[in-house]
Amino acid sequence: MSMKSENDQCGAHIENIDDKENDNLQTNVALVNNERGEDYQEQIGMPDEENMRSWSHHYSTDTCDDPVFRAAMRGYDNVSFVFGLEVTWSLIQQRQEEEEEREAMLELERLQKIEEEEAAAAPAFEIIEEKKQEDNEEMEPVGDDNKEETQEDTDSRGGTNKSEIGSTAAISSTDAVERLEESPDDNSDDDDEEWILSRIFSIEELKSSSPPKCEADGCSRIACAIWKSNKEEKWKTCLDCQEEDYGGWPDGMNPKDDDLSSFIVVHCSGEGVDDKKHIS
Repeated sequence: MSMKSENDQCGAHIENIDDKENDNLQTNVALVNNERGEDYQEQIGMPDEENMRSWSHHYSTDTCDDPVFRAAMRGYDNVSFVFGLEVTWSLIQQRQEEEEEREAMLELERLQKIEEEEAAAAPAFEIIEEKKQEDNEEMEPVGDDNKEETQEDTDSRGGTNKSEIGSTAAISSTDAVERLEESPDDNSDDDDEEWILSRIFSIEELKSSSPPKCEADGCSRIACAIWKSNKEEKWKTCLDCQEEDYGGWPDGMNPKDDDLSSFIVVHCSGEGVDDKKHIS
């Protein structure tokens, strides 16, 4: 084992001091004139990794966020353009809040559209009910008109006496009673049942993962509307079955939205998924 002389030890100590001073000097030089530039496009929100348009765009390394990278590239032009993506917890939380707000707005718009469609269908239902009431008022019940005859009618038939008039009136009244007994007011359910268009499904409901289906026997098409009877029964129907069972859209109640109307024609009618046999 050889021992180093005092001169060698002093020389090594001096070299260590020089190395440390050199490192400190380089560090200080890297921090001098290393301010971040302002000529760059900032990152927009918290974009996806594939959405590089919303990343930060740097036309020079002088505007990058990393001070070490800026110092290392100072005076070099090897890098011509830099994309930057900053991922922080606050940005992640902000993006989640924005997505929740967007979903809530879409749901609110869908509910408002359904309410508007139901409100548009309500006046038509009231009109039909008023028309039905007017028709009932205009119907004349069987009365005692046939029991009375004027003197002019009697003379024109050649002098019918009062006893004949009374006999004729009695027979007419009897016939009227028999007709009422044969045809009572409470007819069968099918004769009294009336159907009206209740509402039209929205395009969001028709495009959903579980769209409404036509309830006609043997029909598997998507239903486009709900019809309601005066006995509170509801029936979902496609466009073709609606044409067959109810005569198509009521006047002025067909879909006003062009996108919805086109979607119904394509997906709620036709022979694509229909195995129903129409009997002519």
